[in-house]
Amino acid sequence: MLEKITLLDRAKADLMVVKMILDNPESCEVMIDIAGYHTQQTVEKCLKFMLNQAGRPHPRTHDIYALAQQIEKYNFTIPEWVMENADVLNEFDTRTRYGTRLVASRAKIEALFLLTDGLINDLDPEPTKTGGEFAPSNYF
Repeated sequence: MLEKITLLDRAKADLMVVKMILDNPESCEVMIDIAGYHTQQTVEKCLKFMLNQAGRPHPRTHDIYALAQQIEKYNFTIPEWVMENADVLNEFDTRTRYGTRLVASRAKIEALFLLTDGLINDLDPEPTKTGGEFAPSNYF
């Protein structure tokens, strides 16, 4: 059991939920939307983790664009794909939780999964390989 759970640990867990949904052949469109929400959460927690690691407070927001701007304000580098997908990720946060229309597509989630998995591995000095070998029991 972890003595202290970091935002990066939580991001890994969110990404594992995405992987479980994508790997399940019975995942319906609503489940893909839920994977969209967890994809957004993964990126949000990674960005907040980056700020915390640099000794900077993170703003109380779920807005990926605002978090990315905060990071850039301190001259930290984030992958271009984060800013390029900020609007989509922000939609996943709000519209997939309470909306009555589907937002996410399997293809978009699969593409973002690979990018987000790379982000986590870049941030983690001891990567857990969320792409397949990550075991939640190692963390909780």
